[in-house]
Amino acid sequence: MSAKLLTRQLPRGLALLALIAGLLGCGATATQPTADAATSPKDSGPACYVSGESLAHLLRLEHRYLLADSDEQRMRQLMEARQSRDKALEALLLISPASSAEDSRLGAELLGSLPLYPDDKCIADRYLFLHLSQVRHDLARSDELKAREDEITELKRKIEALTDLEQQITRQRKDL
Repeated sequence: MSAKLLTRQLPRGLALLALIAGLLGCGATATQPTADAATSPKDSGPACYVSGESLAHLLRLEHRYLLADSDEQRMRQLMEARQSRDKALEALLLISPASSAEDSRLGAELLGSLPLYPDDKCIADRYLFLHLSQVRHDLARSDELKAREDEITELKRKIEALTDLEQQITRQRKDL
């Protein structure tokens, strides 16, 4: 590019840049909250289902559940969670790796019914939401594997039936 062309385009570029900066500046001032808007409940933060402070407590109880020595201890801890009516804890225990597939399904349904707000500001809700997503993925994969195993079993049965049929035909041919 020649120096003349560059000097002609430079002022246009600067003018365009100044115009964009001015528009962005106007947009920023137009969207600044007023004093009334800053005190409204909408800006006070999201309504997290589980507070961030409760996450440590939930994780301790989940850890205790996972390290339980027996199924009876796990059942007792699950009953305590149900009696406390802490749906997040109950769901978390039900979807833990120590739970059965049926319990995981129940826990996923329960956790899916909770009004979680999986935002960065609601870390406990986000943790539960991500945990739920992983469990749903695992359950879907398990269902897919079971369907494939059923299909393999059916194909084996058909192969055996065809093998039997082939043997019968071979015997009939020998008899003729």
